[in-house]
Amino acid sequence: MMGADGVVKTSSAPTVANARLGDGSVTTPKIADINVTTAKIADSNVTTAKIADAHVTTLKIADSNVTTAKIADINVTTAKIADANVTTLKIADANVTTLKIADNAVTSDKVTATLAVGIPTTVISSSATAVANNHYFIDTATQTLTLPASPTAGQKVSVTVGNFTDTTVARNSENIASAAEDLTIDVANLGVTLCYTNASRGWVIL
Repeated sequence: MMGADGVVKTSSAPTVANARLGDGSVTTPKIADINVTTAKIADSNVTTAKIADAHVTTLKIADSNVTTAKIADINVTTAKIADANVTTLKIADANVTTLKIADNAVTSDKVTATLAVGIPTTVISSSATAVANNHYFIDTATQTLTLPASPTAGQKVSVTVGNFTDTTVARNSENIASAAEDLTIDVANLGVTLCYTNASRGWVIL
């Protein structure tokens, strides 16, 4: 029971009623170890300064709760990224610079075959019909490359042959160098570019 002096009388030791405690009178030494339970902590009262370094472990973070806003700038280091997790979608356009490419890492498979002028190259081993503004490397003897039908002024076809002298460039009803004749490339390892001009001159050799 409580005496007139506000002290609760028990059979073991006296205790002080809550109403008798002055503000700020419960100091650290007065709180027994492991007696501040979750229910005793008001919401939003565990601030950064109250958390010891390295004590927020993975188990303490709820799933999906580390948002972008929670990560300080420049703090996602290489060690924090799991292997094979930087996908194409994660790389911003135009951000793979020369410095980011390791030496000898760009193989021939990664490069589109082109001429110096920037047109695609197709390797052919049998007779075929050309598409305007393309380059053809003919790697087999005795083949015919037929020029495109209905060409327009300025369209080009480039032809390179291997170590043989019997490749035919068929005119496909248009003149070649003002003549109604097919072109025979009779020099081994030669490359030529034909440009269409008009119905009279047809394809001219550049």
